[in-house]
Amino acid sequence: MTACTNNGGSRARRAVTAALVGVLSVGAAPMVALATGAAPASGDVSLQAAMTADQIRASKVTDADDQDGYHFDDVTDIKFAFNNDTQYVVPTEITNEKANPSVIDIEGNSDYTVRYAKPGTQYSLSDGTKVDVINDPTTIVATGTYYACVMATSGGTFEDAAFIKFEIVNSNLDNAYICDKDDVDDKVIEYNGAQQKFSAGDLSVVVDGKAYNTDNTPGMRVSVYEAGETDPSAPTVYVEDAGDYVVRVTLNGVTKDIPFTVVPLDLKTADIQLKDGADYNTTTGAGLPASLTDLVDTINGDPASNYTGVVDFKYDGGIVPGTVSKGEYTYTVSDKDAIDGNVVNSQKLTVVRYEKAGVVRYNRVPVTGSFGDVGSFDPSLIDARTSTSSNGTALDFSVSYLKKNASGKWVSVDADTIKTPGAYKAIVTIEDDTYTYGGQFEIPFLVSANPIAVSEIYVDYKGETIKRGSIRDIYSGSDLMENVEIRAYDEDDELVPADALELTIKNLDTNKEVETVTETGKYEVTIKAAEGSEYLVINSDLKDTFSFQVDQVDIQSATGFRGNAQVRIANALGYADNGDITLAYTGEAIAPTFEYDLTEDIWGYKADEDWHALSADTYQTTYYKLNEKSGKYEKVDECVEPGDYKVELEDAKRGDNFNVDTPIAFTISAKKVFVDVPNNAWYSEAVYRANELGYIGGIGGTNMFAPMGNITRADVACVLYRMAGGKITASQEDLTDENQETISKFSDVDPNAYYAKAVAWTTEMGITRGYGDTFGSARTITTEEFATMLARYAEICGTDTSVDTDAVLAEVADGDKVSGYARDAVAWAVSEGYVASNGNLIDPQGTVYRARAVVIAVRYQPEALDDVLVDNPNLDKDETKA
Repeated sequence: MTACTNNGGSRARRAVTAALVGVLSVGAAPMVALATGAAPASGDVSLQAAMTADQIRASKVTDADDQDGYHFDDVTDIKFAFNNDTQYVVPTEITNEKANPSVIDIEGNSDYTVRYAKPGTQYSLSDGTKVDVINDPTTIVATGTYYACVMATSGGTFEDAAFIKFEIVNSNLDNAYICDKDDVDDKVIEYNGAQQKFSAGDLSVVVDGKAYNTDNTPGMRVSVYEAGETDPSAPTVYVEDAGDYVVRVTLNGVTKDIPFTVVPLDLKTADIQLKDGADYNTTTGAGLPASLTDLVDTINGDPASNYTGVVDFKYDGGIVPGTVSKGEYTYTVSDKDAIDGNVVNSQKLTVVRYEKAGVVRYNRVPVTGSFGDVGSFDPSLIDARTSTSSNGTALDFSVSYLKKNASGKWVSVDADTIKTPGAYKAIVTIEDDTYTYGGQFEIPFLVSANPIAVSEIYVDYKGETIKRGSIRDIYSGSDLMENVEIRAYDEDDELVPADALELTIKNLDTNKEVETVTETGKYEVTIKAAEGSEYLVINSDLKDTFSFQVDQVDIQSATGFRGNAQVRIANALGYADNGDITLAYTGEAIAPTFEYDLTEDIWGYKADEDWHALSADTYQTTYYKLNEKSGKYEKVDECVEPGDYKVELEDAKRGDNFNVDTPIAFTISAKKVFVDVPNNAWYSEAVYRANELGYIGGIGGTNMFAPMGNITRADVACVLYRMAGGKITASQEDLTDENQETISKFSDVDPNAYYAKAVAWTTEMGITRGYGDTFGSARTITTEEFATMLARYAEICGTDTSVDTDAVLAEVADGDKVSGYARDAVAWAVSEGYVASNGNLIDPQGTVYRARAVVIAVRYQPEALDDVLVDNPNLDKDETKA
């Protein structure tokens, strides 16, 4: 089997459902992708001399896509899984080692034509294989062997063709199993007293997470056999008794025997529901229930009538009497035929009879069979007596509650639930140990809700109210529902508490409820009152739902279609003179990584600039290097030497959250780069930018930067001086008399040192100070010293560095460790994220390494100043910070 990916060439790609061996899929008919006389997909493809018929015949197909433009990594053994849809191979390259040129790119090349064939008798291929022609490749659907043949457009024949064989084989059902109904997670099939059929949806076959049965799958066939008897003359299509079975499934041309088991009904744990009133009667003269269906309504949700022939129903007292006196009477339900194994264990059922009917009153009104709804319900208004008179003797009683659920069935609830809106019944049972008085009475009541009109519900997405009924966004890898906020107002125009409403999300592609919206697809979100809240959503003319569509990240440009996202090389150093992204020459192969950002102005997405890593398994890469002599890009296996390159990103996965098809130009440069700064280092872009802007240079004029070495006070002065527009030279000639006077008081500043001018200027501007008669040129700088220098420089640039110092530093664990002189400056640096970002400490007395200092400098001043500060006559030095 050959894996099919999207790799190589500049061909348009689409994400579709996987169609290889082991994957079951049903999709729409694909677009035909034949080599024609159309212009090449890339303007960088150079013209090639056409091969002769003999050369074509001696060639091999060495590169190919499938019908949807997905690339095959290996063309030696191509197999598709049958999926009842069109599938075929599109050759894109042929190779003849003896020809010149030896490799021909036939995609879009009008000299070559691709035709299709299958085993037959009409024509002979070059190896003698007999084939019949297939005029339309979109008709290739059935299992079998096929051939894609490359021949000359003019006068080409099958005998002269270079060809590639491919097969469509049966789908794989090795991991298929049987589930109960269409619940793929329920693998337990329990005996229910009735025939369970695949045709009725009682049972389904699960393949790759999807449930199939003959009711929803045309062409599916099933035959059911008892285990060990898979070849009887008359198989059935259903199961009934407990036991081991084998279902022979034919699906999409594949036949597979799948074993499964029907487990017995366990009466010990079964949910047995009695008929209303059948277990409780205040007329002692009446007889007891005489049959299972007289007493029992359902067993595990199935009608009791299903079990009349298999469940033994016995009155524990022997023969069921025609009349009974007061007391409790028990029954036992058990297996009727222990031999068949359909039912196991047993359960006791109790029936109660009383001598006289007691009286239950609600708010002093006797409760009868016609007792109406009481509105709001107050349990304290219930009493039970021996007669309707208030003089009657009080009786003990208990109260339980039923609530009508969404399907109209009454279900048991606790006393706390009745405070929430809904239709209820209070079941009042008189309790008398002597069974003299008794009775069970229903008090229906309705708890009204605080209504919320749908028109008063507003959906906000990313801070903006959406248009009625829909949200559309792009896959981001996170739960997009976190961006949804619901606002609602009740009939009094009061804001409804957030927890009073809840959202139910259904994935419309799978028709199942989900907890999050993370994958691409279409969803429907329903707004309803939260369970237990006092509110009720009233949907009159407007729907209480909204749609949520999550689109693929669609990175395209090669096809001419503008996608919904943009892509860039991650950790690039900057831009070359030609505008291309620049990577540093290292002497080793460079394989860039990529990141993407959603494009805000496409399709009305509400997107912010937020770059995400593009996972390597979503794309394939093909690299090209510009041949400076020919002006054409030529395909290369790796990118090493300096020069201009192009990488073509193409889709690698079908049906995932990404569709990738775009070229990116970049340059590998040995200029203005440092050999000890890796391309993928987090600081590389800032270091490159600082070098490009002239803020920094190499150590001693070399191409080394020593990014992790501690920076000295003298070098910080140089960085700030260069940021201000100054030029670094090692000559006293550039020093003014004022400069000479300034540094003369520092015994450790040589007038010929490269940093002399910078130290003089920063000292004169009040940015730096010395230590008595020394400047501390070679001393490493601490975090608080660096922040202080940067803040003083920022003030000269006109930046307002004032912040609430105490409040800012109080938010950082070691904020109290900052020296007094530096507190304001450090607080400003913290507020701007230059230090102590992402929960880190300030480490005020810790040293600053060179890469970190440069990153902070570039963050503060990412572009050169329009008006330099050095030698600026308009700059009043007296206004600088001392």
